[in-house]
Amino acid sequence: MVTFILVISLILHLMTFIIIRVMMTKLKRADQLAKKQTQSMKEIEELFSVYLVELKEENQKLLDHFPVKEHQQQSSEEDIMEKKATAVKRSSSTVQRTYSSKENKRDTSLSNQPNNYQPPLINDKEDIVEQSTSATVYSLYDQGYSVNDIAKKLDCGKTEVELMLKFYRKNS
Repeated sequence: MVTFILVISLILHLMTFIIIRVMMTKLKRADQLAKKQTQSMKEIEELFSVYLVELKEENQKLLDHFPVKEHQQQSSEEDIMEKKATAVKRSSSTVQRTYSSKENKRDTSLSNQPNNYQPPLINDKEDIVEQSTSATVYSLYDQGYSVNDIAKKLDCGKTEVELMLKFYRKNS
């Protein structure tokens, strides 16, 4: 009887050691995976920051290559408006001629009436400028809000806000 209990005890101990060994290997794998993920995140973050810096440099080169003066910009806007107005007049006269020729074929009594068509006027409305999400995050952070408060206020994820702030800190 004692030998039977000793055999069962030995088997249970062996099974326990095997289970502990398997759990240790799984734990090591999980730690290695976490390290790989953090390393990958750092690499991606560095790639994004390098990409942003390159974009900023290219934009600056482009701005330096094409200097824009205010009076040139205003005159080009006026030219664009004149071109739009002439295009509208041309298209309306073409439409009127085409429409009137079709009316003549259908009904000669309608062609005696004067043509009262006027093209629609171009309305110059000011653009509505909205602050981007990242700009809102930066301003709220500068005002002293925490990451959680910003995420709640803007209805976006906490991680998204943290990433925006990381990029903002690296680039400034």
